[in-house]
Amino acid sequence: MSILETFLNGYVADPIIELQGYQLYRQDRTRASGKDRGGGLCIYSKKRLHTSVVEDWSKCTPHIEMQWLKLALKDKRDTYIANIYIPPDGNMQTALDTIEIVLVEILALGNKDIVLMGDFNADLKKQNSARVKLLKEFYQTNCLSQLIMEATRTTDRSSTLIDHVYMNRPEMYFQAGVYEAGIADHSLVYTARKKWKDEETTEYVWARSYRKYETNKYRQDIESADWSSVTEEELDVNRATINFYKIPLTIIDKHAPYKDIRCKGPLPTWFTNELMSLIDDRTYRLRKHKKSPMPENYRLRQEDITLVNQMKRELQRDHAKKHLKHARVTVSKRGRS
Repeated sequence: MSILETFLNGYVADPIIELQGYQLYRQDRTRASGKDRGGGLCIYSKKRLHTSVVEDWSKCTPHIEMQWLKLALKDKRDTYIANIYIPPDGNMQTALDTIEIVLVEILALGNKDIVLMGDFNADLKKQNSARVKLLKEFYQTNCLSQLIMEATRTTDRSSTLIDHVYMNRPEMYFQAGVYEAGIADHSLVYTARKKWKDEETTEYVWARSYRKYETNKYRQDIESADWSSVTEEELDVNRATINFYKIPLTIIDKHAPYKDIRCKGPLPTWFTNELMSLIDDRTYRLRKHKKSPMPENYRLRQEDITLVNQMKRELQRDHAKKHLKHARVTVSKRGRS
């Protein structure tokens, strides 16, 4: 649950505004915004959820107030949620550039869910306004969808749609709308996500597991096997052939037994053979360290882990930049046509 324009400051202690069963994350307006009062953001998250604030992405400037929260779910993709307020006198292009810098970093992390919500002070009912045009280009370029279609602020003189919710996976949300609370001229905006079980289910295949396979031990068992049931002269040819296949298969089943193996899906487009080679080296070092926990093996293992992580980040970052550049060119061509 996110709240904008909290008007909170250092004189208001957390216990005064805390809700039972919820973790409070607040971001009061600072002088960096160019204003001495007003503004401020906060998010209430259920304590059973694994959430944390991403301090490096959270901003408070004259053009935007932005608070980022990471929702980590076991065995599920992480969700990054932004609570955003763009002042009426803020520069829309500067504000959107600030958001886009964070989106590039999230794309570099891999397959993540993104939710942007808040008061953008751009009335989507006025499609020809300069602020709306910039906003529309922004969410189309970044492959985001806006879910709120009703007016979110109603006064005696106007009815505007300035509170928005953007996300990169709208298919995972079955409901979104506006609720008139009657406590302010802004209505409450909400979304409801599908249950986790509705997501794609994990698939398994019946295949050999080579996790504990060792070439030297396998060769030793092959060499020490009793092949007399194949080489005996009196043996029927058909029986000898069956034994010829049966003996090595029995040994293979010992070293690489069949198991249900979880399918990880296709490799991402940014994945390279060089990265695969580094991952293989890392796996080898890990197994070697488990068998012989020596300082040298530990050092080599840590070096391989660092190399793999560095290369993954670089490849993901380059892929994200190319994706955004291509999307911008596409949108620009559409606009000219």
